[in-house]
Amino acid sequence: MITIFNRVEFLITYNQKEWMRIRDVLDLNHIEYVNRLKTMSHRWAARSESRVGLDESACYEYKIYVKKKDFDKAVRLVNGNW
Repeated sequence: MITIFNRVEFLITYNQKEWMRIRDVLDLNHIEYVNRLKTMSHRWAARSESRVGLDESACYEYKIYVKKKDFDKAVRLVNGNW
């Protein structure tokens, strides 16, 4: 179980595809992780942002936390250095 005391921030991204790719790598290698998703825009502003052509994919902040003991292994796996 991952708690606030035994975790470390592994990833912060605004790219959903990258977030999903890294989750897949961690899943395939049985590394436990926790996701956090933060909306970067206000509800009232969402419609006006899309009208002016802003990239809606950047409206979300994706975070992944892993156990401290798994951090180095996760970095190697994500970077392709097994």
